[in-house]
Amino acid sequence: MSTERYESTSLPSTGQVAPQPKQSDMASQAENLKDRAQEQAADTLEQAKAKGGEIQGNVQHAAEQGIDKAATAAEGLAGTLREKADQLPGDRTTELAYQAAGGLERGAEYLRDADLNNVRGDVETMIRKYPVQSIAVGLAVGFLLARVFR
Repeated sequence: MSTERYESTSLPSTGQVAPQPKQSDMASQAENLKDRAQEQAADTLEQAKAKGGEIQGNVQHAAEQGIDKAATAAEGLAGTLREKADQLPGDRTTELAYQAAGGLERGAEYLRDADLNNVRGDVETMIRKYPVQSIAVGLAVGFLLARVFR
């Protein structure tokens, strides 16, 4: 038989007495519920942190692969520019093509050697410092890529 302590209260419709748990028992049950809820919240938080770390690792890996592909594409574009530079009209145009190829090669080397966070920070700094020039560079690179891969 249970050793719980109950207080008696009478039921209004029947006149019978129904046992009621004492305040100390209710407080103990509430404390147990609170503890279980805190444990479950802590477990859920740990699971969320683990999943967040896994997602962050996947995103970082994908970004590194993207940077590697960009570096490879820049090297390929530099090679194509060097090949086509001699066919361009005028000495100045040829010189600009060689300079652009050199810049692409340096950029590819930077991408391969730099840390992902450093690349992001450097790009953000350059865009904030030179917003108009950044747009112009983006348009020029897009134009050159369109011409090369046409």
